[in-house]
Amino acid sequence: MTADAAWAQYAQLNGSSVTVIPSSVTVSLGSLTLPVGPVGPNGSEVYTAYNELAYGFSSHSCPGTTLDVPQSSDNACTEWLFLDANTGQQIDDTWQQ
Repeated sequence: MTADAAWAQYAQLNGSSVTVIPSSVTVSLGSLTLPVGPVGPNGSEVYTAYNELAYGFSSHSCPGTTLDVPQSSDNACTEWLFLDANTGQQIDDTWQQ
């Protein structure tokens, strides 16, 4: 699935009218591993995603905003949306300051 198709699938599933990746959003493709929590007994660990091929969509925005409403480029926050590159399903949505 292309990044455009994954974005459109995500938008459709979430009722968004923004079905085309905005120009303010940067797209990356890579392998995502996302543990759920701390290591359990005997070193066991549970993952939301483990070496999963994913698109990372990043935009300058802060918590409480969405990738649909980009903020100015000098904003100190970056929002990340990770979508499964095969299905377009959301894996995670987070931000960094």
